[in-house]
Amino acid sequence: MFIHAQRNWKKAKLKEQTQINRSLRKSMERTSKKLLEKESKLAEASKMITVLRAEILELLRKFKSQEIKLTTRGSERQEHVEQMELLRKKCQEAFQNTQKLQASQALNSENELKIQELEMKLALQEQDCMIVKNMKTDLSRLPDMERERKRLREENTYFRNLL
Repeated sequence: MFIHAQRNWKKAKLKEQTQINRSLRKSMERTSKKLLEKESKLAEASKMITVLRAEILELLRKFKSQEIKLTTRGSERQEHVEQMELLRKKCQEAFQNTQKLQASQALNSENELKIQELEMKLALQEQDCMIVKNMKTDLSRLPDMERERKRLREENTYFRNLL
């Protein structure tokens, strides 16, 4: 009877652990999906960086073109210098924006990895807590089971002596 109850208890614990594992898998799948979405956003941002870099190269090309025109047109020199300064500022702003975007992407990636790592640690810790709790429950029942075993042995001895 006791073995049967113990088997049922083990089956229930196994079923409970299986459900916990399923829940953890679903949580990991949701986290993976979020990560894929973040990676998609990062890919879009990378494309944007490429476009911005192309714009920077185009602006630099225009800047150099303006420098050449300055040397050939003395009367338009002042106007061209002002345009060059404006283009230079735009290049710097674009470059700074690109650097800020790259830094933000790197920080975002790091944060996503940290979040995923912490979620995994939390899931494992919760699983460990459940195992420890189950083991404590089992251990707390051990003295009672020992007393019951001793009592049953004494009864068996008593009944054997009666026969």
